[in-house]
Amino acid sequence: MDGVLNSFEKLTNPKLAHSEWNPKTMKEHGIQLEVFPEQIANINRITDATGAKIVLSSSWRIGYLADWADVVIYLHNMGLKGFILGRTPWGSHLTRRGLEIQEWFKEHPNEKIDSFIILDDSGDMAPYLDHLIQTDYRKGLLKKHVKQAIKILGKK
Repeated sequence: MDGVLNSFEKLTNPKLAHSEWNPKTMKEHGIQLEVFPEQIANINRITDATGAKIVLSSSWRIGYLADWADVVIYLHNMGLKGFILGRTPWGSHLTRRGLEIQEWFKEHPNEKIDSFIILDDSGDMAPYLDHLIQTDYRKGLLKKHVKQAIKILGKK
């Protein structure tokens, strides 16, 4: 979500480093979670063109809003058209985002997955680095990422 469906250039207090973002510091600095129309339109371009479903691995899935349903409702109210299939698990044994994604695959062996991409501003996606389309947290999801995603996922 952060650094993909929004842009830190437009969102943040420049005195708060990206690495310091968490619910407590965000509240202290008066930063509200939000997504931006341009990035929502870009993710919609991907799901419209490919039929891809969405699994959230964002930290938004665990405690930034009241509960998981609030995240899903918020995204759809902001214009997200894609189907949100679920969210990755988390826990102390899952030390990297890539491991959370790996755990989701293990927990969902019956999901038919022809291809997948990871859209994130972080690079901690091992063992799936070859599926990562890394955004810049200052800019979010751009049209060049959309083209790359559609190419990897293929058309419907």
